[in-house]
Amino acid sequence: MTTPNSLRYSTRLPWDLPENPLFVIRQERTAQGREVLDLTGSNPTSCGLGDWNEAIAKALAQPGSAHYHPVPQGSAEARAAVAAYYSSLGWNADPEDLLLTASTSESYSMLFQLFCDPGDEVLVPRPSYPLFQHLGGLAGVGLQPYLLQFAGEWQVDFPSLEAAVGDRTRALVVVNPNNPTGSYLRPPEAQRLLELCAERGMALIADEVFWEYSLRDHQHLTTPGITSPERAWFAAAESPALCVSMGGLSKSAGMPQMKLGWMLVRGPEQEKVRVMARLRWIADTYLSVSAPVQEALPALLGIGAEIRASIQQRVRLNLGAIATWQRNTPSVSLLPAEGGWSAVLRLPSVVDDEQWCERFLREVGVWVQPGYYYDLAGGAYVVLSLLSPPGALVEGLARIAPIVTDAAR
Repeated sequence: MTTPNSLRYSTRLPWDLPENPLFVIRQERTAQGREVLDLTGSNPTSCGLGDWNEAIAKALAQPGSAHYHPVPQGSAEARAAVAAYYSSLGWNADPEDLLLTASTSESYSMLFQLFCDPGDEVLVPRPSYPLFQHLGGLAGVGLQPYLLQFAGEWQVDFPSLEAAVGDRTRALVVVNPNNPTGSYLRPPEAQRLLELCAERGMALIADEVFWEYSLRDHQHLTTPGITSPERAWFAAAESPALCVSMGGLSKSAGMPQMKLGWMLVRGPEQEKVRVMARLRWIADTYLSVSAPVQEALPALLGIGAEIRASIQQRVRLNLGAIATWQRNTPSVSLLPAEGGWSAVLRLPSVVDDEQWCERFLREVGVWVQPGYYYDLAGGAYVVLSLLSPPGALVEGLARIAPIVTDAAR
């Protein structure tokens, strides 16, 4: 009898990372039957925004959902619905420049496969959402960070960006507005990024899933410092470089369960033709977008307008509550939030952000995210979700205020 050899696994991801100590503490507390007040939830379907179940079910009850017509780019009707959605935002998108995917994560994966061979590099912002590490690893792509600097408002650190460009750099990722900082790129920054990509032969990948959630009309609620009202929008940019703007139902319509995203390709016409042909090839390999969600898309986008309005009301209400709390807790700074669903608090640097989070969890049962999850550096930061139920948010802030105040004395 032979002894089987051990299986070999890819090294794309660090599979054996130790469990995060904050999650361990939370699990222990939950196992003991003790309350955990979660201020990190970002799932629109589970934070008490409203009930659209019946409307969504009706939208999905389309006769065409029972038939399968594989179209790699996405059905013409569904792409027309996305184009109409862009029109409602003030931009006339050509349905032929759109390609549907199952999610923004899949869009990233397709674009990394399109532009990169294994070992090639993609530039990603820091701070930003931590998902890039996993998407890049699974695609065999190296990630090179470039910095966003905060000086009253967040700006691209162009020296760090240009220093990060190497011989194997194939694409530049921007998140607009950024998650979690909520900062939009300014038009001059966007133009400079597009020109850099054109000069260096790189594609620009613009993650604009939160673009509709501007908080600019409510800047009086946040820390002063926003000096420019303009916000770039790559979906509508006249681009000298190949540029792909990403969106989807998860954020635009508050429907992460529907699993539909899209890419809008902009740039020189010849390059667009080549890119769309290759993207259709990749999409044809997976055909991941379901027929029911495509059939229902026009109705879902209509329902999504109502959900989006509810989300906008919630995040603005919560941002106001945090701003009021911060004024009464002067040892804490609330960083300006221009858009998105997150708030970033800077706490006294008497301990680091993980220690703050551990104290909040152990002492008063409040769960917030440490800033290092997002590579926030230069201080002790915590991140809260602006989708949190308002009562829970106010209660959680009231619980942590004495801890912060006492530590700052």
